Amino acid sequence: MKKRQNEVGLTPDTIRNRYAKGMGPTDIAREFGCSRQAVSDMAKKYGIEFDKVRNIVHDNFPWDVPKKFRTLAPYRNLYAYGRYVASDWNSLTDAERERVLAFHNRMLPGDVVLEFDPNTGFEYVPRSKSDGNLVFRVNEYTKKPSEVGKRIWRRPTELPTG
Repeated sequence: MKKRQNEVGLTPDTIRNRYAKGMGPTDIAREFGCSRQAVSDMAKKYGIEFDKVRNIVHDNFPWDVPKKFRTLAPYRNLYAYGRYVASDWNSLTDAERERVLAFHNRMLPGDVVLEFDPNTGFEYVPRSKSDGNLVFRVNEYTKKPSEVGKRIWRRPTELPTG
């Protein structure tokens, strides 16, 4: 059972701190053992606005990635790529732009996709016809892509420009 926000040590400062580190409401809720709604309610009450683009990317991310894999370059690069597609180049930080370029350089030749297995992590594998226009391989661990997800995670055709 999820606990109330005040029972788990959730405060406006912890929300701001975690958000500044790149965590969204769902990640914060998981960490504190409360509902996403509890995090969102407190954020709203104290005027904390979450990045809507970050939420769109998070909600459409192809996998539930365990924390131990979230610091790896493939995860971070794919996440930055999603933010780029869901918004624009100018809204990204310098670090995110570098990640997007690294991802594009890996994907542009068109011969690989990213595959994920929660037991072993990320791997770039040869593209097959069944991958379609996505940048990732759909396997038993992949969430079914929504229409928004299909737009976000489509294969790049050119390098981004500012």
